[in-house]
Amino acid sequence: MKKDRRGAAAIETALCLPIMLLFVFAVMEFGQALLGQHLLANAARLAAREAMLDNSTNLKVEQTAKQFCVESLGVTLDDVNFTIELETETGQSVEDNSLENATAGDRCTVTVSVDYDHISLFPASFMNGRHISKSYTLEHE
Repeated sequence: MKKDRRGAAAIETALCLPIMLLFVFAVMEFGQALLGQHLLANAARLAAREAMLDNSTNLKVEQTAKQFCVESLGVTLDDVNFTIELETETGQSVEDNSLENATAGDRCTVTVSVDYDHISLFPASFMNGRHISKSYTLEHE
């Protein structure tokens, strides 16, 4: 008695291949999310370092963060959200959150974020609709 196994490999492939491809694409998308977080952290750190320098302005710090994101993530300037918060050593907000009003010892927190939709590898991602955000805090010198 001989078993007929013609087409068994095709059926096994048809059942396993979609699951394997889904897993591979999910790993790639998750890697893209981690890369995005890492690059946003670098942008926030770079902008916070810029903010600590004398004669720095909010606009210059924002441009530094956004330009880094444009170059590294491939997004547009409008895709990047940027905030800067300044507070004194006692926790009070600095007037207008302006770097021109900052003094030595004031803490500067730079937050950079982007919608994941703008950096996703695939158009229909499980991460769509989410934001990636990173902050970095340094003391003004």
